[in-house]
Amino acid sequence: MKTSKVLKKAKKHLAENHIDLVASYKASFICYAIADTDKVSQRDADRVRNMVQERLAPYATLEGWLSKKHRVKLIGWNDSDIKVNAYKDKMQATRHAWIDSMITEFEAKGD
Repeated sequence: MKTSKVLKKAKKHLAENHIDLVASYKASFICYAIADTDKVSQRDADRVRNMVQERLAPYATLEGWLSKKHRVKLIGWNDSDIKVNAYKDKMQATRHAWIDSMITEFEAKGD
């Protein structure tokens, strides 16, 4: 299956915001969303998940990558619920923007 199609299917499983993270079974991370896709072979899911992880390397998450590469401040343990929820919403929006850009990239390549 084409990479863009796997990513499109994964996007449907990716939480939109902090409410979605709690109230649904949607994934918080792109790699988890890829693992949750249906009608995608394990081989294709692993291939696309590995590609995402390679782009983040040596960091395990987009948050870690953003923190080190772009000095994005991570949320603190003592921050208010309002601040935490706004942070979660922004991270999910960033994940959606990233997955959209990867879909566009791979569609342009015919993959």
